[in-house]
Amino acid sequence: MGTILKYIFYVALILVIYLVARGIYEGRITEDTTVKEVGSNIAAGTEQLVNETKRAIDDDSSNAARVADQAPVARPTPPDSQRVAAAADSQRTAARRPAQQPAN
Repeated sequence: MGTILKYIFYVALILVIYLVARGIYEGRITEDTTVKEVGSNIAAGTEQLVNETKRAIDDDSSNAARVADQAPVARPTPPDSQRVAAAADSQRTAARRPAQQPAN
């Protein structure tokens, strides 16, 4: 359980670092920005990331459903033993047929 909490903490730390770096890059965080404003930027960035991820998942699932509806249904191939049995049956059937006489 402690390991899981450690990884959750690391993910949260990386997320905060990413959002702060993005805020600095976009110019929303400057030397005059207060800690409260940085926290607000992080909260807004987290909410935006969650919404984008949710939208991407919804788009992927709807695309997957659409592709699944359009995909042809593939029949499974029979196992080797069934193929061997089918080949043997066709050979027995061919052996039972009378030989054809050539036309004169």
